[in-house]
Amino acid sequence: MLLLFTGSDWCPYCVKLRKEVLDSETFAAYAKENLILVELDFPKKKSLPDELKRANVDAKKTYEVRGFPSLVILAPDGNPVGRMVGFRGTPDDFIRKVDKYKP
Repeated sequence: MLLLFTGSDWCPYCVKLRKEVLDSETFAAYAKENLILVELDFPKKKSLPDELKRANVDAKKTYEVRGFPSLVILAPDGNPVGRMVGFRGTPDDFIRKVDKYKP
């Protein structure tokens, strides 16, 4: 499982990661076969339901997220096995990095 903590409507690095990596056909194909992708959004311009906001804040505390974008990779048992704060590179670079944490 890959948790993406993002500020979708205010964080330029989050927008860049989404546009250049996560929305790519390469990553979409990889994710479909290898990941459960969970996006935890912290927008400033749009509102989220209160229950979703609370759940996102709780997850942010649980995984000690301090910056955006942050990615937390979980093992099948739910324990964190890897994390990244930000990312630069191609979709293939990103996939190689995520693959390092596969069980």
